[in-house]
Amino acid sequence: MVECINVHKSYKMGKVIIPALRGLNLKVKRTEVVAIVGPSGSGKTTLLNCIGTIDRPDEGQIIIDGIDVTRLSERKLIEIRRKKIGFIFQTFNLIPVLTAFENVEIPMIITGIPREQRRKRVMELLRLVRLEHRANHRPSELSGGE
Repeated sequence: MVECINVHKSYKMGKVIIPALRGLNLKVKRTEVVAIVGPSGSGKTTLLNCIGTIDRPDEGQIIIDGIDVTRLSERKLIEIRRKKIGFIFQTFNLIPVLTAFENVEIPMIITGIPREQRRKRVMELLRLVRLEHRANHRPSELSGGE
């Protein structure tokens, strides 16, 4: 499902180049669950941003479901993000005036999923994270863990 081949990514801070990923190789099969762990500054977020197509590696390939996403146009990347990638950011990026249900539903509306299918899937997702009882609460009414 996801394969990283010899991925390199560096950042420039002034005149200094800071390498974040140096020849990273990773293969995650469809049914596998992995955890990316390491100390602060070890490249965890950089790796996830590259896999999530938020950033492009300087070198190497990232293949998602057989597609080399490092070679795609921005338009194609948007399509990949909509259909194949989900993000949960450290800063929640939730819309404060919408309920938990509505915040989960928004990407499905954008991708054209029919209303009944959407509603069923939203509740399924909220159940998976044990928040179905909080579906009608706004972000300010949820705890940090929720």
